[in-house]
Amino acid sequence: FGLSRFDALGVYRETDDGGVPIDARGVIDGLADASFDGSPGLVQRLRSEPKVGRCMSTHLVRFALGRGETESDTCIIAQLGAVLQKGGDYRSLVRALVGSESFRYRLAADSNQRAAP
Repeated sequence: FGLSRFDALGVYRETDDGGVPIDARGVIDGLADASFDGSPGLVQRLRSEPKVGRCMSTHLVRFALGRGETESDTCIIAQLGAVLQKGGDYRSLVRALVGSESFRYRLAADSNQRAAP
């Protein structure tokens, strides 16, 4: 419900098409004290949860490296999670990944594999 105040085009609104006020309160299952009100409350609640930062970091590493994470990716995933915990946004997360050895060496290895006959 946290995003209910946004219509299908992303336009903010206080009432639905019938003129009824929108209730954007909700609770995130599986988290203690997980209630929120509206999108700012949802963002604040998710940002404060370490599980969310780890999940976002893991999925970004999977996408950027084009494979599932391995044990050697544990450090970069933890570093990316720390970026989010310190208040970083998605752009800072991507910058941290691109600047990491995991990303640079993965690209170098991919280039060498493609160049081989």
